[in-house]
Amino acid sequence: MDKRETLIKAMKELEEDELFSCMEDLLASDSDRWMIMEWLQKGMGEVGKLFEQGEYFIADLIVAGTLFRKAISLFPPSVTLKKRNLPLGRILIGVMEGDIHDIGKDIVCQTLETGGFEVIDLGVDVSTEIFIEAIEKYHPDIVMLCGLMSFVVERMEQTIDKLTRLSLRNSFVVIVGGGCIDRTTSQDIGADYYGGQPIENMQLCKKIMDERKHNE
Repeated sequence: MDKRETLIKAMKELEEDELFSCMEDLLASDSDRWMIMEWLQKGMGEVGKLFEQGEYFIADLIVAGTLFRKAISLFPPSVTLKKRNLPLGRILIGVMEGDIHDIGKDIVCQTLETGGFEVIDLGVDVSTEIFIEAIEKYHPDIVMLCGLMSFVVERMEQTIDKLTRLSLRNSFVVIVGGGCIDRTTSQDIGADYYGGQPIENMQLCKKIMDERKHNE
């Protein structure tokens, strides 16, 4: 079994010792970190499938999220940050009010930070008012609204509606994501972008910042 299959299998089966042994070998051999990230996310995808099939439970998802975060923490500091001494952009992220599921959000945060972004994490159960206060305080380039429970879609829409009234609205874009929403619904509620898997999210944010710099 090659390292790719070993890492995916260890993540899928929540085998901590095997996972970190494989991570150490990959990092020692200077393997591409985005390739490793994709393999980890592939394993997380398998965990999600097992949960949907009833073979894994909430506790297993929590363990998987913890292992993923620990694995990502083994990556060296972002090369981009070392070269620039500046983040690629500032991202404000939080899970909508009434929703306390943070595993997906935490993985997105880790991916973005590894990719060279400054991330301001507001946590879970975040009200519209807290988002607005944080936007006025931190002046982010990107605001991410997250959620897992279906009822938060309406709260996302209400929050986006209130954000459009801010004088700062033209200074940031809004990305929505999570298990509660899809690309079509994101457009229906007025979001600028839909965020998919963590690496896709990171690539989208880089594209947004590149376009912004090009237009300045």
